[in-house]
Amino acid sequence: MSVQDFRDRLARIGLDDGALGVAETLSFPAATVDEARAPVREAPSSDDFGAPRGTVRELPLAVRSDVLGAIGLVATLDRAVGCLSFHAPADLPFTLDPPVAGEAFTTDEPADFLIATADAEPLAFGSISGSGLRLQGLHAWPAPPLADWRDAAGDAEWGILAGADEPTVSASRWTATLIAGRIARLLQPLDAPSLVAARTWSRTLSAGQRGLVERFATVAARQLTIRLERLQATIVPDEPGLVDRWRALCHDRDDLEGIRVLLREARTGGAVAAALREADAVGRALHFSWPSNADVHDERLQRVAEGDPGAWWAGTRRRAFVL
Repeated sequence: MSVQDFRDRLARIGLDDGALGVAETLSFPAATVDEARAPVREAPSSDDFGAPRGTVRELPLAVRSDVLGAIGLVATLDRAVGCLSFHAPADLPFTLDPPVAGEAFTTDEPADFLIATADAEPLAFGSISGSGLRLQGLHAWPAPPLADWRDAAGDAEWGILAGADEPTVSASRWTATLIAGRIARLLQPLDAPSLVAARTWSRTLSAGQRGLVERFATVAARQLTIRLERLQATIVPDEPGLVDRWRALCHDRDDLEGIRVLLREARTGGAVAAALREADAVGRALHFSWPSNADVHDERLQRVAEGDPGAWWAGTRRRAFVL
């Protein structure tokens, strides 16, 4: 399946090119004469690794991919046998189309494939060639009508809610969905027609499309927990950029709260809510031990504090309640 074939497939189900995310190309590493070798191991059996027992081989290389990371997958490259394998946690199942044995491809054979959920909802498009792996994320649900909501919200409100994520022609469908969540949570006045429309927008999505939104949000919530734990373990009160790091974490946490609200309106969202509980346990601990001289505040976080006083991510000018 070529990229154009997939564009045609999207069009048949009513989606435009905006569902296609940013593409990334990962080059397969080429061994050099003076290359330091990775730790070695003995192949347990010829069935497991394609080499006779007792042979010494390199460890598979972890593939660093933003596209795979966003959908909860990891990949490893075994150069000795030219094998690219995909893996995911049990609660984030995936399928490959066309299917391949063991979710592993031979890297010396060209291949185009689709990564999808267990329900066959598309997550990413992949292509293997002699030079490497090309991946393109997919956000396969209709775009929220942000242009209509912007006109109703006005420039001042829109500046707070969209901020640096002002949508453009090339904006990610995921970014547009995050903005929809902010409108559903934070737009003032609270009875504004745009807020009502934003909250009910998620009901127009199919069950499969809502599942896709929840998967992206669940993975993002787990990554947020890791980032919070990393900051908690390495925090230095006078560290340059500390305020910016915390503000980014607060904004990202509120973005996911907006997604949770959208999914709740559609009577779903249990997975992302569970992942956010883990992030919040770390976030609250960080909030209460935050350096007193590191002030984190802006208009958006003030809006969060006004609407949700118990939120730990509502900046640092007011204490969050213990819930």
